[in-house]
Amino acid sequence: MARMAVLLIRASFVPPEERVYRIILEGTISGVIIGSSENKVAKAVNEICLVCICEVLSGCDRNVGCVKDVCGLFQITRPYWVDSGRPVLANDDPNNNAAFTRCASDSFCSARAVENYTSKYRKDCNGDGVVNCFDYFAIHHFGGFGCEDNLEENFKVKLQSCLEELQESDVDYS
Repeated sequence: MARMAVLLIRASFVPPEERVYRIILEGTISGVIIGSSENKVAKAVNEICLVCICEVLSGCDRNVGCVKDVCGLFQITRPYWVDSGRPVLANDDPNNNAAFTRCASDSFCSARAVENYTSKYRKDCNGDGVVNCFDYFAIHHFGGFGCEDNLEENFKVKLQSCLEELQESDVDYS
């Protein structure tokens, strides 16, 4: 079975206390609703972690674009994209010079790049005995060989807050 990538969309019209993250998996729409008692759908930990990485780095703003050498919701660079296996949009050519920008600017493609990259370098970066979202964030932020560096406090606080908010939504992550 092929590993599914995710498309993350933050609905900007929803009040902060009811932020909605829609996770679209292979054409099936599911959702994680935060701060609401509506039906909650459980998602895999990696998908929840992707939502939080996106939230910490860009506020999941789909219009973030590129600034200097970093692009998209996940703030990825061309070397990162290459190291992630050069994922591309349908019918795109990974050797086309603009394929990186198109992928990084697309929620689905950039999430696949992050999944590929963090899977490739997966390890316990902070030495706490488990590989969790803090490790994936460190791998994403510092690179596969530099993830033992200490995360800046503001990143830790934002990531922890996002993860706690999702856990408080009574979603079963198992």
